[in-house]
Amino acid sequence: MHRMDSSTPKKASSKQVLSQKSPPVVPEKPKKKGKLAAPSGDPSVDTNLSVPRDVLLQCQDLTKLPLLYPQTVLECVRERYLQQQFYTWAGPTLVAVNPCLPCHQLYHQEQVASFHRAVQAGSTPLPPHVYAVAGVADHRRSCGLGHINQAVVVSGESGAGKTESARYMLHYLCQVEHNVAVSSLTTTSSSHNRAALVAETQAKVLASNPLLEAFGNAATQRNHNSSRFGKLLLLQYSGCDLRGATIDTYLLEKTRVTHQPEGERNFHILHQVTAGMKADILNSNGSKARVRHHEQQQHHHEQQQHHEQQQHHQYEQLEYEQHHEQQQDNQYEQHQEFAISSKATKDSDVAALHTTLAALEQLCFSQQHQDDIFKVLVALLQLGNIQFLEPKTAAAGCAVKGDNNALLLASELLGVTDEQLSTALTVRSIAVPTKDRVSVFCHPCELESECCERLRACMQLLYQALFSHVIAVVNLQTAAASRQHWSQFIGLLDVYGFEAFEHNSLEQLCINYANERLQQAFIQAFLHTEQQVLLEEGVLVDECQFQDNSGCLTALDSPISVFAILNEECQLQRAVDEVAACQRVCRALQHS
Repeated sequence: MHRMDSSTPKKASSKQVLSQKSPPVVPEKPKKKGKLAAPSGDPSVDTNLSVPRDVLLQCQDLTKLPLLYPQTVLECVRERYLQQQFYTWAGPTLVAVNPCLPCHQLYHQEQVASFHRAVQAGSTPLPPHVYAVAGVADHRRSCGLGHINQAVVVSGESGAGKTESARYMLHYLCQVEHNVAVSSLTTTSSSHNRAALVAETQAKVLASNPLLEAFGNAATQRNHNSSRFGKLLLLQYSGCDLRGATIDTYLLEKTRVTHQPEGERNFHILHQVTAGMKADILNSNGSKARVRHHEQQQHHHEQQQHHEQQQHHQYEQLEYEQHHEQQQDNQYEQHQEFAISSKATKDSDVAALHTTLAALEQLCFSQQHQDDIFKVLVALLQLGNIQFLEPKTAAAGCAVKGDNNALLLASELLGVTDEQLSTALTVRSIAVPTKDRVSVFCHPCELESECCERLRACMQLLYQALFSHVIAVVNLQTAAASRQHWSQFIGLLDVYGFEAFEHNSLEQLCINYANERLQQAFIQAFLHTEQQVLLEEGVLVDECQFQDNSGCLTALDSPISVFAILNEECQLQRAVDEVAACQRVCRALQHS
């Protein structure tokens, strides 16, 4: 298993942080380069020891440093970063520092070919680069003893560049596969068919990336394209041929649909839909706008070709198909503001929408299928505008405000009646199982906050279902025909970034818990197990001390833990006092 850790400077440019417009800022240099401070509480270390700057710059593997202290490691990474050397080995692990700006010179086609030749020739050590990690994994899978499956773990804090690193590795693996297929061609038709199949598979796998980013990424304070879900991409191989790929996702931050932290945005696709309606690319019911006649379409296509020669960044404005479609669209508010995507749309949202539409076409989503997906997204936008009225009497329940048509539009787009949707949002159903049957009792919501909570839950579940549906359809298009068609795989695990907010949500707690579990697996596999082997062979005399996170995991997940108490409270189905619940958790953890 390969591991790639990403880190990021303390500050970043506007490429990464939406609220900043300053150039990249790196940590301040110490007054004396290479000078080491003694570790806290360790007077045995000579503070006069130093590592020359040229040694730090030339050191491509942190384990080869003459002095292995945290200060030395950080100084080496920082000095290399200042010289635009953003990758450094740490044994088998690659440490990547986010440059916070485009570095196309590091990822051009010549780099792909150079690393592929070096890996095939068995050159060691390879220069530190994300291509080296992907190249070694591919070489071990195809040429290693037993053709062993490979896994690459990309982990790090939010905004460290994990998504970009995974994208570059995917590009390398697809490009190498394409070159291998082309170089082995003969004049037979079967060879040409193989090359065509490889090219089609590669195109579909690469097209899945922008689609997943549109539905699963959002702009945060630290990253303009932050993945709000975890992803495992499984590339399926048969010998040297890439036969397909499957995507498994986890922990989608669906709460972002109804609430975003200050200075952040909703999922990209919702802003793209809003921008598309304002630019007349999408109708206000979510369907794509169409031209009226074939002659107009042909004329517009010729004009567009001429226009693209002059300005490559202009996008066509499509017309509506028929007059009755225009009348239908008049019942929608074409340029209304939506509560869950109220931030001003950008030109980049329109460009990203074109990219998303192209990916849908590449992955064989039919026009009707695309229209249905966008209708659900517009329905979500309309649901976010629904408001409720408090009951005037104790006997009456809450009701939807009748002065806006958001309820009517949302119900029409979802294919239900407005009465059904209103009942689902304002009436609570309680199922009581008995010996012979299940009795269902309906109770109108008495508080506006209760209706708002039901509305938020409905929107989150709807988006989760849509996201899962898109993933399932993508897997149908990219996966190999059957299990018999592939025998090995390379897994790219893009781990959800951990965060330490002042107030963490339940989703972020689960994300941090998943990272802690991964860290424990890393400790067991690479530290504890290796140390036991060295002790048994007499190489080590004393055990090396390393930080173990088992106590953190015990507090979160054990018979008496945070998750156990939360599960118990949920099963009781009762109102919970937040202060009392926190006190109960604290009392339980004091004795664990």
